[in-house]
Amino acid sequence: MPVLAWYFNQLSLSSLLANLLVVPIVEFMIVVGLFAGIVAFLLPICGRLVFTLTVCCWGWSMR
Repeated sequence: MPVLAWYFNQLSLSSLLANLLVVPIVEFMIVVGLFAGIVAFLLPICGRLVFTLTVCCWGWSMR
């Protein structure tokens, strides 16, 4: 966002609000995806369940 503000000399308040809402969700998905990869290495069935949770969060965040 700072690059956009510098390049276009303006900042949208809606983009600020959107980033405040989306960034925690994406952070959660990254952590859960990493955890799912580790779990899938040890227990493939449990890893698949955790990956399914991550995909559901990804679908929700893309709406």
